[in-house]
Amino acid sequence: MTTPGDRAPSGRDAAAPGADGARDETPAPSRPRTGGERIVHLDRERFLCVRQDGPEDGPPFVLLTGLGFDLTTWPETFVQALTGSGHRVLRLDNRDVGRSFRASSPPPTARQLLRGALPAGQYTVEDMAQDVADTLQVLGVERADVLGFSLGGMIAQALAAHHPRRVRRLVSLCSTTGAPSAGTVAASTAAMLALPGARPRRLYVRSRLVMARHLAGTGFPVDRAHERRLAEEHWRRSLDPANEAAAMRRQIGAIRASGDRTATLREITAPTLVLHGDRDRIVRPDGGPATAAAIPGARFVALPGMGHQVPPRVAPRLSDLVLEHVRPREAPDG
Repeated sequence: MTTPGDRAPSGRDAAAPGADGARDETPAPSRPRTGGERIVHLDRERFLCVRQDGPEDGPPFVLLTGLGFDLTTWPETFVQALTGSGHRVLRLDNRDVGRSFRASSPPPTARQLLRGALPAGQYTVEDMAQDVADTLQVLGVERADVLGFSLGGMIAQALAAHHPRRVRRLVSLCSTTGAPSAGTVAASTAAMLALPGARPRRLYVRSRLVMARHLAGTGFPVDRAHERRLAEEHWRRSLDPANEAAAMRRQIGAIRASGDRTATLREITAPTLVLHGDRDRIVRPDGGPATAAAIPGARFVALPGMGHQVPPRVAPRLSDLVLEHVRPREAPDG
């Protein structure tokens, strides 16, 4: 039986035999420049946008964003803390967001999402993890520390479970297991995610600002100017900005299609840090402890006052926790 880890990328950017056994005659592509973005082709249909920062020879650190957000979402102060510690940081646009490819399957309707009767061709969280594994292979990255936020946390979990050789250490931030008993979405949030179809830029930016206020925790006021800049940049970078709502519904469909992944999380062997804001209204705070309980040996830390976003003021605390987790451990004497 073929597992997710057995599928290899193909196409003009596929690597000659790598850690997952792929073989292609195409020369290996050059790695992204420091501070630059590039498109990594995985096969005839799939491509992801990757931005690299930090030293070329530094230990790789992959950042995976959440539902509907692109790679610009990460606070620059947080990225700078990682690069300042010597890491080669790779930020990815997930499929259906930013400059990465748009899936061809029809987006599920709100009724389909509610009932779980998804349209044919709906992809899964595991498919999104395969995108990441294939991207790392193309870039020649055998092993990396991986941090995923929200949906990105689910993708990171799936990557660690199905591609254990790729993940050195795992950080799951504001994410959950998919179990119906933990990390559920608040009713107020579900209503906000029931977005209309195509929207002009003005309405898109306005809806992002409304959502930013909803995402924020009680301890961190929303910086409207900062959030507006993020929304404007997201619109500018998107391959199909007017139809972001449809792409977001496909990403929600991926979460629904993957269902309860608790049993899969028990297979993760990478040392894992689980972080969660205690004022999260997208993924309820009990999603963090549930994730930590499912992953053997995982450590859980609550982030007081934080909602379902990483405010710049939280970045120093977050970087301290993350860097401590991924710091190489000295072997005991004797």
